[in-house]
Amino acid sequence: MVVDLLCSEYQDLIIASINQITSEDLKVYKVAAGFLIKLVVTTSGSDFLLGAAGIQSFKTILTSPRTTGTIKFRVYETLCNIANYSVEYLQRIEEHQLLINPLTEIAFSTDDPLGQMNALEILSILAESSHGVNHLAETEVLGRIQRQSISWKQDPMMSTLFFPSALKFIGKVGLLQAPPEELIDLVIETLLENNTDFALKTVGKLQQIKM
Repeated sequence: MVVDLLCSEYQDLIIASINQITSEDLKVYKVAAGFLIKLVVTTSGSDFLLGAAGIQSFKTILTSPRTTGTIKFRVYETLCNIANYSVEYLQRIEEHQLLINPLTEIAFSTDDPLGQMNALEILSILAESSHGVNHLAETEVLGRIQRQSISWKQDPMMSTLFFPSALKFIGKVGLLQAPPEELIDLVIETLLENNTDFALKTVGKLQQIKM
């Protein structure tokens, strides 16, 4: 009853909570995101958050010229956690192209190593649910990781900063189902290559154990 009342009579409070994702105070952001994630598991909450008003509020933050990259990643992280609850939630978010398209653009089509790492880490949240893993495969995210790995390994900076994130991503996928064969091969190659540094081999070994 309280949730129904909140979603029907006090919608401005929910929108205010969405806007708190932009708070400079990290604690405020975490509380706001936690509230939204709990709210969305209710029928009334999901209807509002993933309906016109809720989606528009997320879009407004993402498209505002004042929104920093850090804030955008907070929105993506919140939406990924919401999407993991069900196929329906993921589909409703993806109808508005709020996750895979912008995150893969950052991860695979920019020259910002830090942004690429953050985007891949956020995408890996979807690997925590079976429907999320399936969606990552259907949208070619897993395939792009395999194809991009060649250039990542050849670039010293990318190998140090980004390749470990790719291996961890594969390990997350392996917790729920066997990753595509080419991604398993990528982990094995990392372990066998003589020029791979010890830290990277350690990450690769941990991901092999997970799979």
